[in-house]
Amino acid sequence: MKGTENYSVWSSAMKLALEAKNKFGFINGKCEKPKDNEVLAAQWDRCNSVFSKLASEVWTYLKETYDKVDGSVVYDLYKRINCISQNGSSVAEYYNKLTTMWKQFDAMVQLPSCSCQAAKDYNDFTTLIKLMQFLMGLDDVYQPVRTNLLTREPFPSVKAAFALISREESHRLTSSGSKGQSVSYVARSNPSNQNTSRRNFKGPNSSLKCTHCNMIGHTVDRCFEIIGYPPGMRKRNTGQFAKNNNSNSNSNNVGSNKSGVFVNSSSSVGSAMPFTSEQIAKLLDLVSEKSGGEQLKANMGGELVNMSKSLGSYMCCSSSSSFETQYNWIVDSGANQHMIRTDKDMFNCVDVSECGLTVGHPNGTSLAKDNGIAVLFNEDNCMLQDLKSKKILVIGKQENGLYMIGRNGNSVNTCFNSVLMSNMWHSRLGHPSDQVLAGLKGSLGIKSIQHGPCEICHKSKQVRVPFPLSEHKSKTVGNLVHLDLWGPYKISSYEGYKYFLTVVDDYSRAVWCYLLKNKTEVFENVKDFYELVLTQFKSKIKVFRSDNGTEFVNNQMVSFCNGKGIIHQTSCSYTPQQNGIVERKHRHLLNIARALMFQGGLPLRFWSDCVLTAVYLINRLPTLVLDGKSPYEWKVVSYTCLSAENYCFASKLNKLSEPCSFGEASKDSRWVDAMNLEMEALLRNNTWEIVDLPKDRKPIGCKWIYKIKYKANGEVERYKARLVAKGYSQREGLDFGETFSPVVKMVTVRCVLSIAVQNGWTLFQLDVNNAFLYGAISEDVYMSLPEGYFTEGKNKVCKLIKSLYGLKQAPRKCNEKLTNVLLNVGFVQSVCDHSLYTLSKNSVFIILLVYVDDIVITGNNNVEIEKVKQMLSDTFHIKDLGILKYFLGIEVLYGEHGLCLSQRKYCLELLSEFGYLGCKPVSTPIELSSLVNSKTENNTGCVIDVTNYQKLIGKLIYLSLTRPDISYAVQFLSQFMHSPTEGHLRIALRLLRYLKSSPGKGIMFKKSADFSLTCYADSDWAKCLVSRKSVTGFCVFLGSNLISWKSKKQSTVSRSSGEAEYRSMCSATCELIWLVNILSELQINCKLPIQLFCDSNAAISIAANPVFHERTKHFEIDLYFLREKISSGFVKTEKIDAEGQLADVFTKG
Repeated sequence: MKGTENYSVWSSAMKLALEAKNKFGFINGKCEKPKDNEVLAAQWDRCNSVFSKLASEVWTYLKETYDKVDGSVVYDLYKRINCISQNGSSVAEYYNKLTTMWKQFDAMVQLPSCSCQAAKDYNDFTTLIKLMQFLMGLDDVYQPVRTNLLTREPFPSVKAAFALISREESHRLTSSGSKGQSVSYVARSNPSNQNTSRRNFKGPNSSLKCTHCNMIGHTVDRCFEIIGYPPGMRKRNTGQFAKNNNSNSNSNNVGSNKSGVFVNSSSSVGSAMPFTSEQIAKLLDLVSEKSGGEQLKANMGGELVNMSKSLGSYMCCSSSSSFETQYNWIVDSGANQHMIRTDKDMFNCVDVSECGLTVGHPNGTSLAKDNGIAVLFNEDNCMLQDLKSKKILVIGKQENGLYMIGRNGNSVNTCFNSVLMSNMWHSRLGHPSDQVLAGLKGSLGIKSIQHGPCEICHKSKQVRVPFPLSEHKSKTVGNLVHLDLWGPYKISSYEGYKYFLTVVDDYSRAVWCYLLKNKTEVFENVKDFYELVLTQFKSKIKVFRSDNGTEFVNNQMVSFCNGKGIIHQTSCSYTPQQNGIVERKHRHLLNIARALMFQGGLPLRFWSDCVLTAVYLINRLPTLVLDGKSPYEWKVVSYTCLSAENYCFASKLNKLSEPCSFGEASKDSRWVDAMNLEMEALLRNNTWEIVDLPKDRKPIGCKWIYKIKYKANGEVERYKARLVAKGYSQREGLDFGETFSPVVKMVTVRCVLSIAVQNGWTLFQLDVNNAFLYGAISEDVYMSLPEGYFTEGKNKVCKLIKSLYGLKQAPRKCNEKLTNVLLNVGFVQSVCDHSLYTLSKNSVFIILLVYVDDIVITGNNNVEIEKVKQMLSDTFHIKDLGILKYFLGIEVLYGEHGLCLSQRKYCLELLSEFGYLGCKPVSTPIELSSLVNSKTENNTGCVIDVTNYQKLIGKLIYLSLTRPDISYAVQFLSQFMHSPTEGHLRIALRLLRYLKSSPGKGIMFKKSADFSLTCYADSDWAKCLVSRKSVTGFCVFLGSNLISWKSKKQSTVSRSSGEAEYRSMCSATCELIWLVNILSELQINCKLPIQLFCDSNAAISIAANPVFHERTKHFEIDLYFLREKISSGFVKTEKIDAEGQLADVFTKG
C-alpha cells in the first residue's frame, strides 16, 4: 500500500486474502476471544498481537487514515487515466497500467449493486468508455487496427481489443526481427559459423504459403518470383524446391552459383569457406600471437563481434575465382593498402619482387582516411566521397557481402596517388599562386614548380574595369534629376513610414526627401516634385535617372514621362555606380541622421525626423556648386530642450526605445543585465532540464519580451526582460489541459478599498517576482533553447518542469500554487470571487486580493499582516512595494478625507498614442446628433484600419474602470467592433477630446460610518435606432462611495417605457444580490431592505401590484423575480425625480 491513492484496491485485495486464510474475523472484530478455552485464547492472542494488541485496531487505523477519498483524488486519478499513453512501451505493460488505474477508480467510485436495466446500460457505457480510453493511448502504429475495432458492430470488449492488438504487436516484432536480422547479416557478412546455421535452420515455415508460386515458407508480398531474386541467388525450379521441402532437409545450402560460393537462403548473403576447421584454428592462433595474446575484436554494425565470427568474410577474398572479372577493387575500410587483380590500372609501379614481405594484422590507419576520403556504405552499394569538395568520387556495388568497384565506376586511382605533378596540385589546391605552391613543395613531394599558363586562372581571377569619372555637367536646375528609394527599415517610424525617396538635382546638388509608407507612393511624389520644380524654379525637368526598380519602371511612370517629354534613364542591372550621386547621398543622409539620433538619445522610431533634419542641414551646408553660401541657423533635436513640466512626456518617449529583438537588446548593458536576472531566476527555480528532443515531438519556440516599468510619476522604475514561451503552438490534450485562471473583479477591488477607507485600514501592495515559475506542470512540454544563452547541440531542447510565461496553462498553475499556500495557513477563498481571500482569526481580520502576480492586502491588524507577508516570502520571491500607490495602471491618491482612484497617466498615454495630446477639448463625452448621424449618413463606409479602432475601444473600456462618465459612450462604440464606420470613428475621437479636458478625473472614496447599499436604476426606451432596443443603466453606492455601475443595451425589445424601466430594475437587483453576498464575506452586514430608486411610476406600480394584464404577461420571469425580492424584504422600490436620478448618465451619456 502506497497511501490514499491505492488504499481502496489494497483493502479489497487484502480482504480476499484474509478471507482465504480464514483470518478476516480478527480484522473486522467479529472473531472474539474465547473465554472458556485457554489454548484457543492463546492462539487468538498470537494471531492478534503481531503489530498491535488487536489486529482490528490496525485495520481500523488504516481505514480512518487512508480511506479518505475526496474530489481531488478522484479528479487526479481520472485525469491520469485519460492522459496515459503507450509511449513506445509494450501493449501488455500499457494495458496492465490502465487496468490497475481502472480498478482503483472503480474502488473509489462504488455504486450500489442493482440488477435493473439502467444498471446494465451504465455498465455497457462504462465498458465503452474504457475501450475508448485504451484505444486513445495506443501509439500511432496501431492506427489501422484501431480503425478496424471502431468500425465493428457491436464494439468488442476491452479484453478482446487487447488480445487483437497484442497479436498485431507480436506480428510486428516478428517482421521487424526478420528484417533486422537480414540487415545485420549484410553488415557482418556471416555473423555465425556454418555449423550453427545448419543446426538452427528448421526448414521453411509450413504455416506460410504463397498464392503466386504455391510454395510454402513465404507469402506473396515476399515472393522472389515477383519482387526479383537477391544478388547471387539464382532462380530455383519448382520441382527441386518442392523436393527439398518435402524431405524436411535441415541444410541451409539451397544451391550454389558458378563460382562455388554457397548461398544462404535466410540471409541471401554468400560466404566461401575453403579452409578446414583445423586450418582456421591455426590462423586464429597466429593472429592471437601477433596481437599479444588478446582476443581480436572488430566493431561491425555497432556491435562487438569476435574476429572468429567474421573470419568467413575475410576468407572470401582468398578465392580469386569467386568474383566476376568486371570488378577490380574490393573496398575494405580496415586495410592499410588495397589489393587488386592486375597492375594494368596502376602507374609508377615499383618492382619489389626481391624484397622480403611480411603480412601482419591490419591495425594501421586506413588509406581513405589518410587521404581525406569518406567511405559510405548502404545495403546495395558503397560510395567514396571527397571530404573537402563533398564530391562523390566513385560508386561500387555489393556482391555476396563484399563491396566491389569495377571499371564502369569513376577512377579512384588518382585519389590514392602519392606523387603528383605540380600542375595537378595547382588545380587541386584551388589554383594558388606560384609563391604559395612553392612554400608547400616539400610537404607535397613536388620537385619543381613548372607549369604553363592556366586558362582557368585567367577566367576566374579577372576583375571589372574601373568606372570612368562622369564628365557630364548640368547647366540649369532640372536638366538631370537623380532618383532612388531607400528601405524598408526594420522599425517603422512613429507615423508609420518605412521608406524614403531621395531626389538630387545634378546642377545644384540640392536634396529633397519624401517619406513613404509603401513603394506605391513613389509615383505620386515624383509628380509632386515635378510641379515643385516647375513652380519654384520656373524650370522643367528634362531627364530622370534611376535604377530598374518596379517603383520607377512601370506604366504610370512611362505615361507620365511621355506626356511631359521627360527622358527616363535607367542604370544597368547591378550597376549602382551609374547613379552614384544619389547612392552616395544616401550614405551622407544616414550618417547625419545617425549622428543626430546618438547625440539626442532619440529612439529608433524617430529616424524619419532625423532624416528630414539631415536633408534640411545638407541643403544649408556650404558646397562648391553653390559657391560657398552660408548656412541657416538650426536647432538640435534633443530631450534637453524639453521643459521640466514635460518630464512625463519625455518618459513616454523613452518607452518607445524598448528593443524589439534580442540582437538590439544585447547591445545595451541595461537590457543585458535584465536578461541575466531573468535567466538566473529561471535556473534558480529549476524551470527546465536540457534533454534530447524525442523523435515524435516538436518543440515550441520562445522569445525575449522587453518592458520598461514606470512609477506613477513617470520615472523609470526598472528594465524588465522576460522569457516567454510561444504557447500559441501548443496542442490541447498533448501540451496542456485546463487553462482557466480567475482574476479579481474590479467591483471587488472597489468594495475592499471602500471598506478599508471607512475603517481606517492601511492598504499594502506585494508583487510576486516570476510568479509563473512556481507552478509545476504535469504535461511534457519541450521548448527550444533561449536565444543567446546555450550552445548545446542542435537536437537539445528544454523540457519544462515549471510553468513559464506564455504557456496556456501557466496562469492556472500559478493560481493553484498560490491558492494552496493561502488555504494551508487559514485563508478562506471567496465563493463570489475566487481571487478574494479572507482570514478571520479571533479579532484579526485580513483581506487579500490577487490579480495574477499583483497582491493587495489590508486588515485591522498590521502585525498579523506582516506575518502573512513573511509567510509568502518564505514560499515565493516577494517584492514588498509598501503602501498601495499604483495597481494595474490605476493610481491611488490619498487625502485627508479618503482616497481617489485615477488613471491620469494611462489617459495621457492614450491621447499621445493617437495624436490627441494637443487637441481642443470638449465638455461632453458624446452628442445625441452623433448617434443620429452614425445611422443616417450615407457617406459612412467601413473604417480602413479596423484593428486600430478595436485597439482604441479596448483602451477606452479599461479606462472606464475609474471613469463612469464615459461608460455610456464606450458601450455604444463597443457595439461596432467588427464593422465600424467613419461616423463611429469620429465619435470615438471626439471622446478623446473630452478626456483631454479632464485626464485626471477618477473615483473618490470618503471616510464614513455608513455601510448601507443604495441603488439607482434607469433606462432609455428604444434608444438604439437600428434595433429599437432600450439601454439599461444603474449605479450602486456603499454609503457615499460608488462601487458598481453598468451601461448596457437590453437583449430584447421592450414594448413600453415602463417595461424597459422594469427590466433595468431587475438587472440592478441581480447586482445587489451579488454585492450583498460578497460584502457578507467581508464581514459587512447590509441593512435590508435595500433602497432601489427609479423615476418611472409605471415600473414601480408593476412591481408593487401582483396583477397581470396585456402589458405585463409577456415578461413574466422578470416580473416574478423582482416581485419576489420585494415581498421578501430584500429591496424596496422608491420614486425619485428625474433631477435626482444619478443613473441617468449611464443611459443618455
